[in-house]
Amino acid sequence: MYGFAERFALSRSHQNLSGYLLTITSAEENDFVRDVFLKENQIDSVWLGAHDSDTEGEWKWNREGEGPEADKEFYRKEKRGTSEEGATTHQDVNAPNNQLFSNWRSGEPNDADADEDCAVISGNDAGWNDVRCGFVDADLIVEFGSTELKPTNENSKDNGSLNEKAHEEL
Repeated sequence: MYGFAERFALSRSHQNLSGYLLTITSAEENDFVRDVFLKENQIDSVWLGAHDSDTEGEWKWNREGEGPEADKEFYRKEKRGTSEEGATTHQDVNAPNNQLFSNWRSGEPNDADADEDCAVISGNDAGWNDVRCGFVDADLIVEFGSTELKPTNENSKDNGSLNEKAHEEL
């Protein structure tokens, strides 16, 4: 589940840097995750630190405010109107900084059943998909970084491992 994965990542630190869920800000980084984690380690899907839980269609990084991309909007999908058949139509709009990267699969994010506010990266194409935050079949990658250094306290865990399965901690 996303909430558990997020709490797990936030509870980690490495060399006085805070942990947070994976953010992908370039095609090169997306390819690296695909090659090293999805293909080489045969991982099906990995949680992204992406969400649109604040405002539907406005995708931001790391809702708990950790990491250099924290709270940055990187993608927006706005309602455009209603089709002749009565379905809601959408239009992709550049986020405030249109240089931010995203790799949504065709037709994604689609907020299926009005309940998909979290995201995963998966498959040979390393495409992104919005999923229910309660989706449980995803691994996690903890990234470390911050806009400011934070001291490590005795409650934080110094952990240099980049790939840990959330369900192993349950």
